[in-house]
Amino acid sequence: VTPALISIIEKTVENLESILKEENYLGYVFALFLLAEFRESKAMPAVLNLISQPEEAAWEMMGDILTEDLGRILASISNGETDSIKQIIEDDSLDDFVRTAALDAMLILTARGELSRKKLVAYFESLYQSGLEKQSSLVWNHLVVCSINIYPVELQTCIKEAYEKELVDEEFISIQFVEEALQSGKEVVLDWLENNPDYTYVTDAVADLTRWLA
Repeated sequence: VTPALISIIEKTVENLESILKEENYLGYVFALFLLAEFRESKAMPAVLNLISQPEEAAWEMMGDILTEDLGRILASISNGETDSIKQIIEDDSLDDFVRTAALDAMLILTARGELSRKKLVAYFESLYQSGLEKQSSLVWNHLVVCSINIYPVELQTCIKEAYEKELVDEEFISIQFVEEALQSGKEVVLDWLENNPDYTYVTDAVADLTRWLA
C-alpha cells in the first residue's frame, strides 16, 4: 500500500496547478499521515518535493498542517536519518514554516531517543554560527525556542549573540525564557520535552485526520 500512497504525493506535485483548484481534494493529506504512521522512510523524497513548493502553494495545500503536524510527519518518515531534515532547515528558499517544522522534527527525534541531545546541541550551534542566513526571520526565532526546549546551557553564548545582532525578535521570544529554562534545570526541561504530545511520532493517522476534518 505504501507505493500507492507515495504515488499520490508524486502525482500531486506533478499536477499541482489543477489539484489546487479542487478545493475538496485531500488525497495527499491522507497519504502524508498514513505514510507517517507506517514510518515509511521511502516517502521522504516525495514529501520533500511536496513541501518545497512556492510559499503560496505550500500554504494552500497544507494550511495549518505546516505549523502543527509537519514536524511530526517528517520525524516519523525519517527513520532517524537527519540529513534530509537538515537540508530543509538550511534552505532559505523554502517557506519559513516548513523550515521551522523541520526544526521541530529534530526535537522529536531527540525526545524519542533517536538523536542524542549532544548531537542536536552541536547541530544547533552550527546553525547559530554559520548554518542560517544572517537576517532576522521566523527560523531564527524558532531556533531559540527549540534551544530552550532542550535546555540551552551550552548554547547561551550563541543565543546572546543572536539577540545582540537582532536576528531574533525579542517580542516573539524574550531572552528571559532562556533564563527561566536554565533556572528550571536540565532534568525538568528534558522531562517536559519527552512527555509533550507535540513532540511525538504520528501513531494514529485516523485520529489525526479526524481532528483535521472535524
